[in-house]
Amino acid sequence: FTLVFRRLSQALCGDATKARELFNDPDAFDSWIQRWHDRLAREEKTTEATAQSMDRVNPIYIPRNHKVEEAISSAVDKEDMGLFNNLLAVLSHPFDEVVGNEAYAEPAPFAAIPYKTFCGT
Repeated sequence: FTLVFRRLSQALCGDATKARELFNDPDAFDSWIQRWHDRLAREEKTTEATAQSMDRVNPIYIPRNHKVEEAISSAVDKEDMGLFNNLLAVLSHPFDEVVGNEAYAEPAPFAAIPYKTFCGT
C-alpha cells in the first residue's frame, strides 16, 4: 500500500501514470481518480499541499523482503557489506526520494512472489 500512496501524491501533481499502472482495472482507476480530484477541489488546501502532506507520512522506501534478503546474502555469503550499507543509507531517509534509488522503492519482481521469510527476523 505504501507505494500506492506515494504514487497517488504524484497523481495529484499531474502524473497519474505510475499510480494507474498499479491497478488491475485502469478504467476503474480513471473513474476513481477523477472523483478524488473533484472531492479535493472542495478543500481549502491546494493539491500540491495535499501531495506534500501525503509524502511526509508515506515513505517511498521501506525494507522490502527481497532487498533485505539480497543484502543479507551478500554480507553472509560473500562477506561484502556493500549492499547492506547501501540499503541502510536509503532506509535512513525513507521519505526523501533520491534519483538512482528507484529499485529500492519497487515491489519484488513477480517471479519472487510469494516470498517466505523466517518468522524470527
